[in-house]
Amino acid sequence: MKRLFLASVSIILLLSGCWDSRNMEDVTLSLGIGVDVTEEGLISVLNQVVVPPAQQGGSSSYNNVIGEGPTYHAAIRDVTTLEFPVYTQHQSIAVFNEGVLRGKRTLESLINQMIRDDHVRRSSLVLLTNEPTKEVLVAPDESTIPARFITELFGNRTHSSAILKESTLSSISSDLQEDLTFPMQMVVSDNGSASLSGSGIFKKGHLLKPLLNEQDNVRLNWLSGELEGGIVVSECNGDPLTFEILEVKVPEIKPTYQNGHFHFHIHQHFSGRISENWDTRDESFSADYLQTCMAAVKKTVEDGASNMMERLQKEYKADAARLYLEAQLAYPKLWQQIRDDWDDVYFANASFDYELTIEVIDLGAKASRRNNPQIK
Repeated sequence: MKRLFLASVSIILLLSGCWDSRNMEDVTLSLGIGVDVTEEGLISVLNQVVVPPAQQGGSSSYNNVIGEGPTYHAAIRDVTTLEFPVYTQHQSIAVFNEGVLRGKRTLESLINQMIRDDHVRRSSLVLLTNEPTKEVLVAPDESTIPARFITELFGNRTHSSAILKESTLSSISSDLQEDLTFPMQMVVSDNGSASLSGSGIFKKGHLLKPLLNEQDNVRLNWLSGELEGGIVVSECNGDPLTFEILEVKVPEIKPTYQNGHFHFHIHQHFSGRISENWDTRDESFSADYLQTCMAAVKKTVEDGASNMMERLQKEYKADAARLYLEAQLAYPKLWQQIRDDWDDVYFANASFDYELTIEVIDLGAKASRRNNPQIK
């Protein structure tokens, strides 16, 4: 009888829905925000709110409502054109214009209210842009809500090495509190729609310049191993060749510390297929030729990763590859002593060697009709 009573209560709770339920016509749901700075130096917050289907009348499924104020909270409260207050329980994205991250306005100060607000999801994505947010919070058509569209773009990480791992409100809040360095994906406008391209590096809460471009993102992902797929464009015996990454193993990163100096051995492992080869000769499917081409792909990745490491060490003095995570695990007591000087001293002067293992698991349909060589 007791079990039956508990089961009945559980069913009632499930059927009752949200405790704080409201008539959907009487609320303003914000799915995304954009934060800019005005010419007067005020903070401008764009709320991308859902238009209820009954009110759309064939027009856009969302509205952009903008408020201004000296602080973030003052700006989101400066909404005089809405009949109902804005609710942020379904907010999935926050985009910050680089211009607002200057002077006393740091990323940590601008997300302060979001962190304090129990209604804002900690899983909300946080992105950077160098354009007005109203120009990047856009989608291919008016029936698509841009905040959702941009969130779904991260699903393309399985095909593109140029997209960084998502930054969430929770992850950047933790990194900022710990004064850790991290990269953040950028969103830009591309032919009237949002596109993920480039990134910015945050060091001790401040955005570093210059910003990274799309190819920099690729090389940073090669270095850190934080990728899910993509392509490597190389050249074999003078002909263009493309290798498609289908699987990425967890990278092996081994730090050693001796006489005040760190050394990192980084080993990455990519599995994939030759998706394009402009050499159409029969010998292009031989084992020797394949070894030559994979050596070229390997060199392309290793050179790109090494180039990015050199820039991070010399130009930025910022560990955007997050090698500090491995140093912290390997030397926890030492880390507590050196963490404040990690970027400028220990990371900037660290040595490293980068090794890539490539496994070819598919040569494509054309190759399958020929004598398929054994691949080692």
